[in-house]
Amino acid sequence: PDTRFAGRIAKIAPALDPQTRRVSVRCSVGNRDGRLKPAMFARVSLLAGADKLAFRVPNAALVSDGL
Repeated sequence: PDTRFAGRIAKIAPALDPQTRRVSVRCSVGNRDGRLKPAMFARVSLLAGADKLAFRVPNAALVSDGL
């Protein structure tokens, strides 16, 4: 607990779960000392910066499908 690890997003599921409205994300984290074990859970904070290759779409241009 209270230990921080830096990592990068490796994979994002293509869709949200319609019931939970959550999406699965896989992160790559260094683990040279072996403190992270299979099946462990973590609380994660994401830092999102501006991507120069990204583009913006105005909210008014989006159509909601009820999810």
